[in-house]
Amino acid sequence: MKSKSWLDWLDLKIPSIDKEHRNLFNLMGQLSEEINLNEGKKALGPILKTMREYSQYHFAHEEKLFNTHKYPDQQSHISAHQNYIAKVKEFELQYDSGEFVDPTLVLLFLKNWWTNHIRKEDTSYSSFMIDRGVK
Repeated sequence: MKSKSWLDWLDLKIPSIDKEHRNLFNLMGQLSEEINLNEGKKALGPILKTMREYSQYHFAHEEKLFNTHKYPDQQSHISAHQNYIAKVKEFELQYDSGEFVDPTLVLLFLKNWWTNHIRKEDTSYSSFMIDRGVK
């Protein structure tokens, strides 16, 4: 099932990666629903934790593909992954310390980051990986 938040133009035509991206957008959709129900503050911590853990899983998958297929721009891509994880951890630390973290601003960050990352960085490797038979 496709997420309400998923946009077909984000498909890379690599089914395993596209599925993971959809799962991430589903998590963002959950946060959006919680915000609409005025439960965003309560739901933010658990959703951030799940986003970070699933993002790490997804990034490990991509990075394994980069190593296996000798993707030439892998270091730049890995750096983007590390910066994202650092930002999500920052949100988590603020939330866990009792500091107010605006769920709407976090959702905006997540949607913007993932949309831009997929459209720019991930699109740049898609043809490379498809040419090597990655599914």
